[in-house]
This record gives sequence, structure tokens and C-alpha cells, in this order.
Amino acid sequence: MVPVGHQSFLKRKNKVGQVRAVIIALFTLVAGNAQTITEKDVAGTWAIKQVSFDGCGIDFEHDTVFLSDGVKQEMNAETSAAYMQKLHDGLNRFHDMRLILTVDGASEIFMDGITNKGSYAITSKEGVSYFRDEALKGCAITLPGKDMQWQITEEGQTMIMLFKKQ
Repeated sequence: MVPVGHQSFLKRKNKVGQVRAVIIALFTLVAGNAQTITEKDVAGTWAIKQVSFDGCGIDFEHDTVFLSDGVKQEMNAETSAAYMQKLHDGLNRFHDMRLILTVDGASEIFMDGITNKGSYAITSKEGVSYFRDEALKGCAITLPGKDMQWQITEEGQTMIMLFKKQ
């Protein structure tokens, strides 16, 4: 027989155990559903859709330049227009970028009238998938919706390239 004072302790302990079991089950479910990307997932022809640096970039599908809210707040209309033109001129070189990726790791990258053939691999580390080739030593890759996104972080700046499957 359990002393009366200990009954509530045992009930709390049992509830804590149940909560802990639910948390472990949820963690296992989420970890099990982490997006692991393979060469098979990215095989095909991809066209550039959008390029941005730290929230400012160019949307090639809609031929528009966009700025982050933080940048907009720091600039007046004249400065903002000049910055948007500079951003457009700098990023527009990506406008015709296309990738052809095969299941066996062959790649063909077309940009600025130049085609580079090579190879690539998809690796994973701690639940994050990375695209690696001769030029990119590892950019995080995700597949949001039907798109492919590369996130390249260097020297404190993040570049995001969004591709649409053709």
C-alpha cells in the first residue's frame, strides 16, 4: 500500500512519464521525416527562378527586383531606386542559368552563354543535405514545393538560388 502523501507524487511522476513518451514520439516522427535528398530527387533540367543576397534579389519569373524590409527602411526612394538598379545589373547575369543534373551525378551548368560539364554529389550531415561539385564545395539544398533551393553562406552573407524544374 502506498502512503497517501506519495499517491499524488506517483500520479505526477506517471504523467511526467507520459508527457516524456509523447515528446520522444514526436521527436522521432519529426526526425524520421527530415528531408533527405538524393541525386534521384534532383535529376532533370532546372532553370533559375530567383537569386537573392540577405533578402534582396531578383525574381526572374516576374522580372522584378525586391528588397528586404530592413533595407527598405534604411533608404529613401531615390537611394532605393539606385540600389535596385545596381542589384538588377549585378544579378541579371544569372537570368539564363540552367542546370542539367543526372541520377549518376553528371552535371551541365549553362550561364552567360557558357556550358560547364562536370559531376556533382549530394551529401547529408546532421539532417542537412548539401550539393557539391567542382565549384561549390557544399551548399545546403532543399526542395520546397516543386522547386530546388541552394543556400550558400560565405563571409557572413547568404545567397539563395531558387530553381524551377523544367
